[in-house]
Amino acid sequence: MAKQVKKVSKVKTKKKRWFSIFAPGFLGQKEIGESYLGEASQAISRIMKVNLRDLTGGVRDQNIHVSLKISGVSGNNLQTEVVGYAYMPFYVKKLGRKNNGLVDDSFVLETKDDKKVRLKPLVITVFKINKSVKTAIRKRMMELLNEEVSKISFDSLVCDLLRYKLQMEFKKKLNKICPVREVLMRKIKLEEGKKVKVTVVKKREVKEEEKKESTTLTFEEKKSK
Repeated sequence: MAKQVKKVSKVKTKKKRWFSIFAPGFLGQKEIGESYLGEASQAISRIMKVNLRDLTGGVRDQNIHVSLKISGVSGNNLQTEVVGYAYMPFYVKKLGRKNNGLVDDSFVLETKDDKKVRLKPLVITVFKINKSVKTAIRKRMMELLNEEVSKISFDSLVCDLLRYKLQMEFKKKLNKICPVREVLMRKIKLEEGKKVKVTVVKKREVKEEEKKESTTLTFEEKKSK
């Protein structure tokens, strides 16, 4: 009898290749890694964390990790977008000295491009403070952030925070309540695909003293011009 020959089905395997991953434009669009994939679409929506110092080269940025999501494909390159950042826990702990006051908070606000963002600010005062002062700082910080966040896009918000632009402005205004050593945004996170309630911030009534101060400043600016 003739032997029966078994048919072996060949499994087709797709060839894999390397795809370079790049940071967003406002972070220098540097190459931050590679991924070995069969298709570029397999990497879409993946989250990766990168030390900010690797993107900016700044020494003060070494304590921040930026979360990047792979959002698109351009040829053999994978493009990313920022979905948040956070300070390293040991660095935040280091800032909390015995004689300083710490005021932290967490709330969700909506940007101009309708994105919900969770913000976790940290205010460090020069001296220890009581509960009423902490409450006043929390309330004012929420008001200041709400004013800025509602006017700009999420990318612009992240860019301004990473450049310490907003923190410096907030510090000057919070100093009117009590002496502030530093203002940090210890964590910011884009809330995607979640039913999250946006924090309701009541509009603050501007006092007569502040009105006079702003009027004087405007007059001086006009005079200088």
